[in-house]
Amino acid sequence: MQRDERQIEQVLNAMVSLVQIYLGIDYATKGPEKLHANIAAGYLSNSADQILPLDMPDVLMEWMLCMEKTQILSLQVEPNIKPELTKKVSMIAAASFNRENHRPVTLKGIEHLANLTHFQLRTKSAFPIYPLGELWKNVESVALVVLSLPDDRIFSIQGGCLGPYYSLLPEGSFLRKLITLRNQVVDAPDNDEAAQTVIYNIRHWADGVQSSQKKLLCLSIKNGSLFTNDLIRWTSHVAKILLDLSNADACDDTTGRQLRNEAKHLAFVLDWVPDDEDSVKHVAQFKLTDVLFEIALHAHNASHTEFSIEIDRILLSWAFKGGRYQTGWGVLQHSIFALSTLAMVRGGGVHCQELMDKLADRIGRESNIDQDLLNQAASAIRQKATTPWVASSTDPSIETEMRQVDRTALVKLLEEIADMLSQEACS
Repeated sequence: MQRDERQIEQVLNAMVSLVQIYLGIDYATKGPEKLHANIAAGYLSNSADQILPLDMPDVLMEWMLCMEKTQILSLQVEPNIKPELTKKVSMIAAASFNRENHRPVTLKGIEHLANLTHFQLRTKSAFPIYPLGELWKNVESVALVVLSLPDDRIFSIQGGCLGPYYSLLPEGSFLRKLITLRNQVVDAPDNDEAAQTVIYNIRHWADGVQSSQKKLLCLSIKNGSLFTNDLIRWTSHVAKILLDLSNADACDDTTGRQLRNEAKHLAFVLDWVPDDEDSVKHVAQFKLTDVLFEIALHAHNASHTEFSIEIDRILLSWAFKGGRYQTGWGVLQHSIFALSTLAMVRGGGVHCQELMDKLADRIGRESNIDQDLLNQAASAIRQKATTPWVASSTDPSIETEMRQVDRTALVKLLEEIADMLSQEACS
């Protein structure tokens, strides 16, 4: 291939025009749908193999834009993605991340895959599992390559490239669109076919979320990536979206149970934080305690009490996993604030006693926490018990709920937990 950038870009756009023309063919006989358009799209797709070695990022970006135009044109005629095309997009996006001047191509590739996923979630199809599953594999394959390379310690390059799919910050990101879809669906009447289609598709899309998130989160933590923060919050948002959809009027009972089950599996990904000191310190800075508290509270407010209590188990595990080390984030005491507040939100009484029993059992089995750390946590809990209504910047979501519950009962619970943690702190 000649190294004439302008000429190559013209050829790429000519292929897009061919696809558009061929899509207009009305075949008189039965056979492969839009055969010639698919052939032209295939030539466009395979041209990337020749462009990539030329070190021409602008041309590669033009290729990515042409692929996006081609997919949009095809979807207007046939509402099903072409897996062979999306796979090529993911391969080029992943390969481009290895070169710094090619990383905008990675960003565009993820953006393209995110937009296709959003389209497929809204499209009625007899078999949505295959295209949605393929899109998941495409996104995951790019993310694994991106996360395998070192990240910047100040500005997350990984987060910048994967942001269109995993972050709330970019306007038009997949997560923002998913939240908008959720808002539209939960307000729809029970006979709304469009809402039913979205719920059905999201249920099948969610089937691949848990395994993918687990791999990405573990790799991100292992490499000390700032992108860990995006993955934790993405997991939280999607779990809450699945719960909300299960309550929608347009959601049938069977699909609702499946959505809640997928939400639980996804939330449990957050329990896969390794228990070594480096991993715990890395995750602690991203306020995992607050994230777990918000999931549990959201589930409670959505009338999914059993689900909410299941999150307590993860929160309790994280409390003692983080309590073994001097992280600077007070994981143990802040997790106890969260658990105590949740017990009070659920009505206190028996829930407080269940929390005390779980803590006693865990403390009895825990042999890796230094007594000095338990004393420090007990002291912090006693200090909080004296002024539970005073706000701080540490646990804003937890403290907001603290101010809404029975103050006397909460203080009593916190003091009893402090006694349990350390008799020395009591004196």
